[in-house]
Amino acid sequence: MLSRNPIQSADKLRQTVAACALALALALPASAQERQIIIDPAQPTQPAPEATTPDEGSGETAAPLDMTLIVPAQEEDELSASEYVGRAVYNPSQEKIGTVSDLIFAPDGAIQAAVIGVGGFLGIGEKKVGVRFDAIESRVEPETKELVLMLDVTAEQLTQAPAYVTAAMKLAEQQAAEAARRQQSTGVGVVPVPGPTN
Repeated sequence: MLSRNPIQSADKLRQTVAACALALALALPASAQERQIIIDPAQPTQPAPEATTPDEGSGETAAPLDMTLIVPAQEEDELSASEYVGRAVYNPSQEKIGTVSDLIFAPDGAIQAAVIGVGGFLGIGEKKVGVRFDAIESRVEPETKELVLMLDVTAEQLTQAPAYVTAAMKLAEQQAAEAARRQQSTGVGVVPVPGPTN
């Protein structure tokens, strides 16, 4: 029997729709899991298409991969860049002086510098200082296999060093200076300063 109260009717309709949606949501994953692919053994299967080379039409074949280019595994005496980044740096007195935040590579791939974050707390107020990579002594502790980085400076000395400036920072500074010069030469955005009043 239908209720004449519109609020009760709306509530019943919402409950019914919600129940149907829930039932449908629960039923769909089950029906998807029940689907099976049936292969008729009487039907021949299609062979996989043969791999083609880009030069197939010309009759040439691609040269095989030079396996001397491939490095299949890391050797025990090799370290990855990810082992350096985030690693604490200590001085000879075993005091933590900072943390490696980046490695700077030369065009030939050699590591030129390590950027060390010094000072601050949890990265806030931290100053980034570039240090020649060859000045950092690295060794692996034999017992723990832990990488230890040492630099013969104090945290105070690093804090007093100039901040490291990235190429992107230099470019942004140059672009800002150029925009300021253009603004001044065209007068766009320049607010005239009122002269003295008599």
